[in-house]
Amino acid sequence: MELSEEILEHFAFQQALYHELATVLAPAIAAAAEPLAATVIAGKRVWCVADEPVQHLAAHFVRQLWCAPHRPPLAVALLPLLSPDAAENGQPIDVLLQPQDVLVLLVHVDTAAERIVPLLAAARECACPSLVVGANDALTLHPAPDVLLALPADLPSTRRDELWLFLVHNLLEAWERLLLGEP
Repeated sequence: MELSEEILEHFAFQQALYHELATVLAPAIAAAAEPLAATVIAGKRVWCVADEPVQHLAAHFVRQLWCAPHRPPLAVALLPLLSPDAAENGQPIDVLLQPQDVLVLLVHVDTAAERIVPLLAAARECACPSLVVGANDALTLHPAPDVLLALPADLPSTRRDELWLFLVHNLLEAWERLLLGEP
């Protein structure tokens, strides 16, 4: 096979993955954009907690939330996903959360449920919407997040970061549309 044919095959595979992911996650992306928009309108905060394998992607998400000049001001913080008790690492999330804040958990597809569940419980206790972005679609979480934006469990490892970014960009575009009424 010629190099140009291999490149075309790569792009065709990529487009098929994007289409499949967008088709499955469009309703969840729309649902996730709503509490983010409501938080900005209410003048509340977005707490992003990221697992180590996706710290660089989470930093990109936070920059996109915070840095755009045409968006309203937004209080957003990025924290690492640490041990569930987190006492040795500073304030536990249940001390930081206030009603109407949003908790966004940005996780790798291999992140274990026991690392996420205490944060979801804290958000529920504080009456804060919770979003889990990037988890494995086979992951069972109790309590469940308000919105789960999960990637397929059988996702090729070479495509995880690429599709994670695609997912986050679609979430940001939906959020902007709700806030500003434009794409």
